[in-house]
Amino acid sequence: MHDLLQEMGWEIVRQVSFKEPGKHSRLWNPEDVCNVLKKDTGTDAIEGLLLDMSKIREMHLNSEAFTNMRNLRLLKFYLSDQLLGDFVNNPKLCFPQGLEYLSDELRCLYWVGFPLKTLPPRFSPEKLIEPNLPYSNIEQLWIGTKPAFKLKSIDLYHSQNLIEIPDVSEAANIEIIELGHCTSLVNVPSSIQYLNHLCIL
Repeated sequence: MHDLLQEMGWEIVRQVSFKEPGKHSRLWNPEDVCNVLKKDTGTDAIEGLLLDMSKIREMHLNSEAFTNMRNLRLLKFYLSDQLLGDFVNNPKLCFPQGLEYLSDELRCLYWVGFPLKTLPPRFSPEKLIEPNLPYSNIEQLWIGTKPAFKLKSIDLYHSQNLIEIPDVSEAANIEIIELGHCTSLVNVPSSIQYLNHLCIL
């Protein structure tokens, strides 16, 4: 019953502006999400963006694909039926010119196989609770110290290019840091010893 109610709610949202998916508050239909990303038609209305990448072909997107989505709070790019190991070497979303912008309103960032070396330089993680980037190409999550007071967990599992994690002195509430199979990791900041809520490393 729960699934039926969820589907009904999603369909109601989708029908509000069927011909202009960029005006939906939530996008989850692969065709709608791909159209918005390829055509840069996202708007401030979008708060949640979910994409099952096992349902799409490879896409090359420009660096400003998320620029107009200033109220985006949930970004989830996941795989439902594909082997992760195969996916890492063949990411579905490519940004040849890098990525200029992600919303500072993001609370949850889940992106399997994040294709870039770092999050956008201007991105502020001040409201971010969970950055989950397993099997990513990340070398550094972000550069320097940034305020991340709400951060609860960092998951960079199997990010084999990861060299270091950021200074976490401004993220005192972290409980979990997942770095399994991060085989290139050479630096863990000394500030990690002062994380009083850290349960799992």
